Amino acid sequence: MHQMFAVRGRQWRAAGDDARRRAIDEAARQLSDLERREGGESALFTMVGHKADLMIVHFRRTLDELNEAEHQMAGLAVSDYLEQTTSYLSVIELGLYEASVPLYQRLASEGLEAHSAQWQRAVDAELADLRRKMTARLFPRIPERRYVCFYPMDKKRDGADNWY
Repeated sequence: MHQMFAVRGRQWRAAGDDARRRAIDEAARQLSDLERREGGESALFTMVGHKADLMIVHFRRTLDELNEAEHQMAGLAVSDYLEQTTSYLSVIELGLYEASVPLYQRLASEGLEAHSAQWQRAVDAELADLRRKMTARLFPRIPERRYVCFYPMDKKRDGADNWY
């Protein structure tokens, strides 16, 4: 999930030094915990040339975990000085198109009848192996960077169209 925020500058400047320091310290502790979280991280980035000042990215394995991360951020004192300008829920999808055709050709050359029990076991074994190999792509780590380039993509699937 990508959450983008604009800083409410007037309110931030009007807050006292102590209130700003407490808000920053609390947010830093929370983000530090979320950055080191096993099973999905969070990271804060500076936005350049966008309709926001900051972006917080949360990588999680479930929607419940993303919902929890969103609520944790909303509960911070610093959220009083931020306006969420937009957010995106992204899904990483790995197509198996390139792997399917060679697999089916190999199984046919081995004399396996398509969709037979033996053929299905071979397909299931190959897919399980691909899932293990693709885990790092499905559940990546967030790189340690100050800036990030983000652009939302939408896959069009309409009739003969199948493109981003």
